[in-house]
Amino acid sequence: MGWLRWWGRGGRAPETLRTGTENLFSGGTAGVVFQGRDITVQLPATLPAAVAGLDPVPPAFAGREEERDRLVALLAPDGGEGTGSGGCVPVNVTGLPGVGKTALALAAAHAAVAAGAFTGGAIAVTVHGYDDERTLTAGQILESLLRGLGIPGEKIPPTEQDRARLYRDLLQKMTQQGHRLLVLLDDVSAAEQVAPVRPADDRHALLITSRHVLNSLVGTTVPLAELSGEPAVELMARTLEQTRPGDRRIRREPEAAARVVELCGGLPLALRITTAVLAGSPERSVSTLADELARTDDRLALLADGERAVTASFELSYRHLRHSGGDGAARLLRLLTADWGTDLSTAAAAALAGEQQVRVKHLLSTVLARAHLVEEVEPDRWRMHDLVRLYVTSLAEDRATADADERGAAVERLLQHYASLDGPGTGHTEHLTPAPAHWLPLGREHAGLSGAFAHAVARQDHALVLRLAGRAYRAAVISGDPARAQEVARAGFVAARRLADFDAQGHMLMFEGTAYGLLDRPTEAIRSYRRAGTNFRKRGVHAMEGVRLLRSGETHLRVRQPSQACAALRLAVRLARRAEDRRLEARCLDVLARALDMVSDDLSVPVRRAALPLLDALGDTPAVAETRAGLADNLGNLGQCAEAAHEAQTAVEIARRTTDRHALATALSSLGTAETRCGRHRAATEAHREALGLWQDLRLLRDSANSQGDLARALSLSRRHHEALRHFKDAGSLLRAVGDAHAEGSLLIGLADTLVRIDRSQEAVRTCRLALSRIRSRDGGGGCVRCEVLGLEGLAEALASQNQHDEALRHCDEAVSLARRRSLAAVLADVLSTRGDILRQAGRPDEALPVLLEARSDHRRLADAHGEALDTVRVGSVLWRLDRREEARGEMAAAVSLSEALGAEYLHVLAGKRLREMKAAGPDGGSHQEPKRVPVTPVDFVPNQKGIRVRLGCA
Repeated sequence: MGWLRWWGRGGRAPETLRTGTENLFSGGTAGVVFQGRDITVQLPATLPAAVAGLDPVPPAFAGREEERDRLVALLAPDGGEGTGSGGCVPVNVTGLPGVGKTALALAAAHAAVAAGAFTGGAIAVTVHGYDDERTLTAGQILESLLRGLGIPGEKIPPTEQDRARLYRDLLQKMTQQGHRLLVLLDDVSAAEQVAPVRPADDRHALLITSRHVLNSLVGTTVPLAELSGEPAVELMARTLEQTRPGDRRIRREPEAAARVVELCGGLPLALRITTAVLAGSPERSVSTLADELARTDDRLALLADGERAVTASFELSYRHLRHSGGDGAARLLRLLTADWGTDLSTAAAAALAGEQQVRVKHLLSTVLARAHLVEEVEPDRWRMHDLVRLYVTSLAEDRATADADERGAAVERLLQHYASLDGPGTGHTEHLTPAPAHWLPLGREHAGLSGAFAHAVARQDHALVLRLAGRAYRAAVISGDPARAQEVARAGFVAARRLADFDAQGHMLMFEGTAYGLLDRPTEAIRSYRRAGTNFRKRGVHAMEGVRLLRSGETHLRVRQPSQACAALRLAVRLARRAEDRRLEARCLDVLARALDMVSDDLSVPVRRAALPLLDALGDTPAVAETRAGLADNLGNLGQCAEAAHEAQTAVEIARRTTDRHALATALSSLGTAETRCGRHRAATEAHREALGLWQDLRLLRDSANSQGDLARALSLSRRHHEALRHFKDAGSLLRAVGDAHAEGSLLIGLADTLVRIDRSQEAVRTCRLALSRIRSRDGGGGCVRCEVLGLEGLAEALASQNQHDEALRHCDEAVSLARRRSLAAVLADVLSTRGDILRQAGRPDEALPVLLEARSDHRRLADAHGEALDTVRVGSVLWRLDRREEARGEMAAAVSLSEALGAEYLHVLAGKRLREMKAAGPDGGSHQEPKRVPVTPVDFVPNQKGIRVRLGCA
């Protein structure tokens, strides 16, 4: 059947339908009133299906394909059969004015009819529900539908009730003839406009668009959000190309187009208007239009093209709000724009309105949110679309004279609300970490608190500035805005000085120092801490002075000044003990251990062991896990691999009992490193991969980069070299982005080792030299001797793989000398082992044997079983070259047993293979060379206890 689309009242059905439709009435008449006993509707014998009753879909429809398909599925479930057992369930598409509800409904209706779900076609009526002058009543809607269904105007009953009865009879006849009809009601404002039109048979469908959620209408609501990202840009591009074929300005300037989308709030109506503006100005670039939208004080004025305007859509919604919601809702909407944030809490809205929260929440949720003038972004937090905010702000400005006193009083109430927010105290514990977890709720109030603080500063209300400063600072830190936090702390200090509040001055200086630290400006941070220290010492506040020293020590540690850090932290520990503050003492011990990590692991171990019982007593489980993870790293660095693995595993088990992802990621990273040191590369890979996922979820770039480097090393040791190279590359990019030259140098050592493994020795040499330059540079800290030793060792291995044995030995000797000078026993044992293996490769087995025996002795003394097993393999290889075959076989058999007990898979396989080859060579015959073998890789590697590879060279 060819259904017609009627927008409003009046109109005539097409002649083909009017002549094919006959309405028979039996009964009598009294003047103009029909006294009918029966009404018989006879439809044409054949009903041609068509969609002439629908406007076409906008030509540049884009970004709503998923929503369109969902609507089609809702309108025609189970292939559009229906059961006829109950009334149809209306589908209501709701959303902000201009969000694209009509375009989506039309697209879905056309798609449903084209799919054969509605053999009777579709008919649509625009209700104009938000325009008081044009709104259709239910009776007028029925009249339009009846005309579209082929009923001549003179045959349409005059009352709404009779029209509804005739409408239902028509739908029943269609059902009997096997036809389904889709009815679209556009721009509905009330459920009363829908009820008489709702088909009584579920084989027909009713699709509605409304700016409101029609709660009293039983049906399915489909909320429609604004467009964002690529779909929004694609909508603009298609619209422009439809208007001006070949115009690719949007596609040539996608970044500028994305700015336009952001400035339009992703509202499709606004995007179509801005695109029309571009179409009318072929010489205007997209970036120029974006700049104009960003600069103008009246953005809404630009969002009009003569035929359409965003303001007009909002005006209709506002009028309807005043008519249906009363002055209370309209007043609240205007007052909401007085807040400084992009969203606000119910409590803040209640402060603005000067009313009870229950009443305000009712207006927000049942009136404004239903009208899509605000949206609830999370429980009890509300946001207004940017363009709606601009429109409502213009309303408030128009009413400035009438509302001036009320708006001023509302702002005062809002200031007092922000100044009295429940927040943390001002004790010394607030400074133990840069952003304690109990600050988190204030993060949601960052924009509002920041605006309130700026307002108080502008009017020089020092007392109010000081009340707001602590809260605004904490909110800025939690929100990741340290620059704003520093500005707040500085202004707070000025206010405290004006009020002669010495306690507040000290706190504000501490806050400023922490903010400078977060901004990676350590010099200014240390200066602020020193000024705070003068304040605390004068007043004899020992706990605060201890915290000040703690934060100062952390700052020195961040710039790799371990001696200054240790001096400050040792004094902080003494002050914490004098104040009997266990939490502060535990925190100071933790940071002191990290500072000592840069000096000597021997010194770090007792400090961490001292911190553990304090943390246990405090019930700080995440800190216990992280401290045990640090202890595992220390033990591993000291060559105590088995104990390190045990501590790391314990740390992981403890962390998994908490919800602290940072603690779990730290523990997993330590476990991966410990497993690598023990030669269990598969387990190491799994641990590092899980840790990397957690660091990335936490969005901590530096930790993510270090974790990715650890994963790359584990993959390389598992002989997955190309995957390892990819992770090395990604980790290097991240470390360069955060400017950590020292960590980049350590990463490059591991990369060089992998390059040697895949026979790219020249690149490995260059990479090692670059690693050493990074580690020794000022930016790299210039103070990590262990890393420098490992870099020299890696360079020696790379040179040896190119048969440059003399130069390799020179660098090895330099590494040995440096390790002896700084008493790095575990590292010294590793380097001696490497030096002995290079001597073996150089054909100097007599010199190699005593060096390897010394290395093995050192590893055994350090209880480093993995290092001992590796040395034993190397000793066996040297003895074989010296033609001491039985001794060589005995050493290799011992290496097999040691590696098996350790679970070091690759080392066990390598030692077993060597032993079999030695046994196959017989007791006497053969050369003095090692047995011929086929290496798995160009050069065989096993890990040392640092997780940095040492070379086990080929014969």
